[in-house]
Amino acid sequence: MKFSKILVICGSLEKGKDGVGDYTRALVSQLKERRIVVVLLALSDKHIKEVQDEVLHSIPVKRIPLMLKESERISIAKHFIEEKKPDLVSLQFVPYAFDAKGFPHYLLKVLPCIVQGHNVQWHIMFHELWVAMAKESSFKLKIIGTLQRRLIRNLLKILNPCCVHTHTSLYQEELRLLGVKANLLPLFSNIGKIESGSKEKKVMHSIVHVGIFGSIHPGAPIKQFFNILQTSFESVKIHFIGGNGNELSSWINLLDVSDIPYEVHGRQSEKTISTLLDYCDLGISTTPYYVTQKSGSIAAMLLHDMAVVCVARPWTPWVLTKNSNMAANLTNPYVLQWQGGKIDKEMFPITESSHFEVSYVATQFINDLHL
Repeated sequence: MKFSKILVICGSLEKGKDGVGDYTRALVSQLKERRIVVVLLALSDKHIKEVQDEVLHSIPVKRIPLMLKESERISIAKHFIEEKKPDLVSLQFVPYAFDAKGFPHYLLKVLPCIVQGHNVQWHIMFHELWVAMAKESSFKLKIIGTLQRRLIRNLLKILNPCCVHTHTSLYQEELRLLGVKANLLPLFSNIGKIESGSKEKKVMHSIVHVGIFGSIHPGAPIKQFFNILQTSFESVKIHFIGGNGNELSSWINLLDVSDIPYEVHGRQSEKTISTLLDYCDLGISTTPYYVTQKSGSIAAMLLHDMAVVCVARPWTPWVLTKNSNMAANLTNPYVLQWQGGKIDKEMFPITESSHFEVSYVATQFINDLHL
């Protein structure tokens, strides 16, 4: 079926303050460039107090504040849909984007209601599913995750989407267990590549420059990794880029003790971040390996032709406890999972950096939905 107009729904759209909102803005802008008619609706915007009408690259945007009563939000959304008359609705789903506690049960009622009387098909992009997908999760999170999984199962049943996307092989498998065939859609980098030049595979400097971009997650065996790093390469220097969070201080203390040189660059402009990433040879991610495919920081490093190694806390998906042979199907083909051994630059996979450009992702989105 060929669709003539697509409505994209997300939670919030405050620029620079909502990851999925920024993703949605970038994606619909690409769709517009391909002459696809698209409109944008923020159904539960946390960052505004009044309804706002905006225009993004000539794309009509309606932002409805979360603080409004449900009946008011339904009425505004229905009027917007009546006015725009889409025939495809794309839901950009994250549980916590639509409800602070991660239980947006109202969507089960609101979403069918706002399209009532219109012949629309649904598409769902699952940026996240439920919490507690790993056996190491706390009992409290397991309870929350069970309820979120039930909500998602009901949402799929009610909307009956014609196409489902997600970012990770793990999520794809979890959705398969719910009886849904999901297509993988890579996460594009939110940091554009400023520097030009051909770098099919970086040739490492005499000093190996190692970048840590974005949040550092706790629990990573970083002391052991730094010891291996020093024995694997003649000389290394660590670069902390962007907002690294509370773990930064403990990493710095460890580097001081280990006598490894480092530089804290902090938050910088997109151009400066791109230049720093382009300069680095190796990237470290502390995101648990089986969800690295949904890391924007990793996507940015891969776009800049960095070799990326995952050094993270233990995080074992439940699906692997039931079938360990499934591990090969859940891997990230572009990221090395460090398991304690020595590192050599030949161990890293060659990255198709273009796969992390928004234009590449938009093309796949268009093809999968037959737009």
